[in-house]
Amino acid sequence: MSIEKLAVDLPYPPLSDVQPDPQSLGIVREAYSSEKSELNTTLQYVYHRLIFTELCMDEISHIYARIAVCEMEHLNTLGIAITKLGGDPRYILPPPKCRMYYSASAVNYSTEPRAMLLDDIAGENEAIAGYKAMLDKLGGKPIAAVIRRIIMDEELHRDTLAEFYAGLCSK
Repeated sequence: MSIEKLAVDLPYPPLSDVQPDPQSLGIVREAYSSEKSELNTTLQYVYHRLIFTELCMDEISHIYARIAVCEMEHLNTLGIAITKLGGDPRYILPPPKCRMYYSASAVNYSTEPRAMLLDDIAGENEAIAGYKAMLDKLGGKPIAAVIRRIIMDEELHRDTLAEFYAGLCSK
């Protein structure tokens, strides 16, 4: 079975114009491998998918798999951006903890369906707000176009999860 990503039907902007830039690197790194990053989100969606599968909630499990694939695409895109910005795409926490490696302890391990959905909706809202704050700091730099495109996917994920939550609550 092939699982496509749940993403807006627009290409990601090219990263060919991104040049080494320590300031932008510091801004983007947090979205890559912090406690509230694409790495953490990917792991959380995979975990929640496994729980939904165990609960025989196949439709939502499939949606979670598709979202996780999209989040992996975001992780990959940010990793490429980090290298172009002059950084090393290691899974380390951003400053001030910059020499500490990422830990999966930040994954939300809830197992109740409504709680999982609410946690993930809140996470998408936090991601959207975080990316919008990044845009304010990045201004017109080339990496900003990629961030705007990622926001579109995050809004789609939030809205999709909110629909499932509403459906679950109406039962």
